[in-house]
This record gives sequence, C-alpha cells and structure tokens, in this order.
Amino acid sequence: MITFEGKIEKWSCVFRECDAKCCKRDILLTLNDIERIEKEFEDFYYKNDADGNYYMKTEGGRCIFLQDDLTCRINRIKPSICRLLPFKISKVSYGDEISIVLTPLVECPGYEHGVETGEEFFEEIEKSALRFLREYQQTHQKLKK
Repeated sequence: MITFEGKIEKWSCVFRECDAKCCKRDILLTLNDIERIEKEFEDFYYKNDADGNYYMKTEGGRCIFLQDDLTCRINRIKPSICRLLPFKISKVSYGDEISIVLTPLVECPGYEHGVETGEEFFEEIEKSALRFLREYQQTHQKLKK
C-alpha cells in the first residue's frame, strides 16, 4: 500500500536552480538497479556493511553520474529510488501487507511551482514506489541466502 503524506499540486524539476540537490544524497540501489546499470557501466556502487545496502558511488559529494551540466548520464536507466522524486520514502512498514509512506521534498525549489500534477503523475509515482519496494525486498531476500 502506498500512502502520500502531503500532496503536491504543482512540480517541475528545476535542477539547475538547486544545483541538482537530489543527486547529492545517498542513492540507495536494488540488485535490479545494479544489473540494469551494469550493462553499460562498471564500478559505480558500493555495499555499506553497516546497513547491508548498496549505494551509488559519489565523487565530490555528488552522484558519479551527475554531469558538469547537472544532467544525469543514466537518466533512462536511473535507479528506482530516483524515480520517486519529488517524493522521499519517510516510512516503510512490514506486516500482512507492506506499506510505504511518501513525503514531498518540500525543500526542492520545484515544489509547488511549474506544471500542475494530476492523477497520472501520482499513478506514475505509485508504480515507481511499488517497483522499488518489490526490488528492495528481492535484494534483501537474495542477500540472506
């Protein structure tokens, strides 16, 4: 189940205004992300032994695929977590049904500016969130073996 904690009426990615802030954080990867990106690139991720997760490598505090013009070199094959923008995962609960709570990134300069969001926008985010959850679960199931 996907829950949106807060809505976004308008949003546009204005990555040049914030210097691509979303690419300057830990980018969590699933094994599916790794397999997809590995078809074209090498040596782009690491495993964090403290939490057991895989993350995108960084250079100078930013994703290694962030180019000088602030565009993403792997945009068409970007990680599942990146497809959730302009939302972040604020909570995941495991019970009879897995649930995820998505919260808008209100610090994003595109928040409540630009194009009106509609049903299709939220359906796409919901599909991406479900995909991420499924892939994340598969990643941890494979790692336990």
